[in-house]
Amino acid sequence: MYILILGLIFFALLATPTASAVTEHSGSETIQANQYWYYRVSLPNGGGVEYEIKGNNTMNIYFLDQKNMALYAAGHTFTYIDKGTSLNTQHAKMYFTISNESGGTYYIVVESAGNWPVNFTYDVKYGEDLETSFFEFFGTTTCIIGGVVFLIWLAVLIWVYKDAKRRGKSGLLWFLVVLFLNILGLIIWLIVRPKNRIR
Repeated sequence: MYILILGLIFFALLATPTASAVTEHSGSETIQANQYWYYRVSLPNGGGVEYEIKGNNTMNIYFLDQKNMALYAAGHTFTYIDKGTSLNTQHAKMYFTISNESGGTYYIVVESAGNWPVNFTYDVKYGEDLETSFFEFFGTTTCIIGGVVFLIWLAVLIWVYKDAKRRGKSGLLWFLVVLFLNILGLIIWLIVRPKNRIR
């Protein structure tokens, strides 16, 4: 059952479009160990933020509000926003929302996580109505595999239903058994199914 429910959610999310009224920017940068790079995100009324950053060395990627950006830039102790921050990483892919009440100016900050230079690429999207689809966020390959697995499992459930009816058993009962127990239910059906069909 979990596979079927997740599959239905998957297809619903897959069909969710990305709103067109968003700001998008991508590029590549190089920073030294004692430098940092930032990207300013302006969301006065809140909204969605998505970014992906890939580097050749480990980086700290902070998501900061305006106050903490000023503290960071001055070399003082600062507080980062957990949901938008990824530390000691070479690849970060984040998607999150900022509430209307928390709207304002934010910063994505990249620094080296050690005493080395970092080359990195970045893709940033943000907007008041940004909605990122499951397909976009997780990538083509993952979504195709997920869709194929869902369709195969749906076909298995239909086959169990029809096979049980052909063998004189309750198709609905065995459909539900396999739906709730998943692979275990299928194995049970294959063990107990009558050998002969009802003509």
